Amino acid sequence: QTLMLPPDGMHAFSADARYALGQLLVKTPSTLDEGRRFLQQAASLREALLGADHPRVAEARKALAESMTPR
Repeated sequence: QTLMLPPDGMHAFSADARYALGQLLVKTPSTLDEGRRFLQQAASLREALLGADHPRVAEARKALAESMTPR
């Protein structure tokens, strides 16, 4: 059985990796925007897979919101 992934890499299997990477990147000012993009992608992928009300979607959305708060 062959697993076909989309060419852009936006697959549900990558949601957790995008979340973890986003969490790391938002901690550094020079990579803040890139981290936010990864968190947004993670939230969108999780929502598509798990549904909007799932706790892991809320987790990603919360991390994204917290990254928008000035430090």
